[in-house]
Amino acid sequence: MFSQFAEAVAVYRDRSTRNSRLDRAVLEEIGEMMAPVARGRVRQATITVDDVLLSVSSTTSAERFDLALSPETNLSGTVSGFVDVINVHREPLFYLYPSEGPRITCRFDRTYLDEARLALRQYCRVHGLLTFTDSSPYPLRVDVERIEVPPESSAQRTLRSFVGSVPDLTGGMEAVEYLQRLRDAED
Repeated sequence: MFSQFAEAVAVYRDRSTRNSRLDRAVLEEIGEMMAPVARGRVRQATITVDDVLLSVSSTTSAERFDLALSPETNLSGTVSGFVDVINVHREPLFYLYPSEGPRITCRFDRTYLDEARLALRQYCRVHGLLTFTDSSPYPLRVDVERIEVPPESSAQRTLRSFVGSVPDLTGGMEAVEYLQRLRDAED
């Protein structure tokens, strides 16, 4: 991770991502770290990693750094996973952790806040506009249109909850006798 950060600093310093092996999220994080300088809130930011020095001041940051990231494609779709970390400060979002692939940032309208809270720490299905990059088969983010949270009854079922759910299963036989007959039955 440290070497990836050092490479990201060099990429930002050289204003080029053409030969970069960096993940889009790492490059965006470096850009966000430098945003206060670009907005004029901070006069200068300096990062030193190993022998790489990145110094950006409010006068030199007038040139916009174009990350030259791979183009994005948007498709309507659905993705499933565990919902974790709801953040409602600037832009409401939560992270979805699918069974396969990296976490997905899910941006949502504040009207979905109650649904997002219900989905927290649950495996659920998120519908919306999925954003992909050419470099990954997994969505980068989702603009949420709907959240499907599993019903309480099926999400919370335990083995004990099945006791008595099929009262006439044995046909009046004792459980031991019924199981012995099942075991001795021919296929």
